[in-house]
Amino acid sequence: MSLERDAAGILVTHDLTEAQAFGDQLGIIDGGRLLQLGGAHEVVLSPLSRRVAELVGYGGFVPAPSAPNRWFAIHPDRIVLDAVPERGIVLIGTMLSTRPFGPRYECTVAERSGGRFTIHVDQPPGAGTECTLTALDPPVVAP
Repeated sequence: MSLERDAAGILVTHDLTEAQAFGDQLGIIDGGRLLQLGGAHEVVLSPLSRRVAELVGYGGFVPAPSAPNRWFAIHPDRIVLDAVPERGIVLIGTMLSTRPFGPRYECTVAERSGGRFTIHVDQPPGAGTECTLTALDPPVVAP
């Protein structure tokens, strides 16, 4: 016998993966203010502001040339080490450092426009190497 009930629940957590697994709506609260509310997947892929992007894991920002005072938000796990313009924005930078990160590597990249961000990759180029990478469909965020 199966019992089904419609029920609402609230989970307060600092763990994004846990929050996404728990429910279909995600609210980002910072300093006591609700910054964004929406579908769990939507909030992560389309943060409305730089602060929301930071809170859901985007670790770097580069200027968006077509949108003054806006930035492309760069997520460390949404990177391809190659030029694939049909999948996102192509960036050129210098690999500043590389260190083991679980089964992958965490690398710090200095992008030509002055942005600096971290990426997670399987096989990184060595430190000091110029690299071309694609940020996969990065959201454009406001201050």
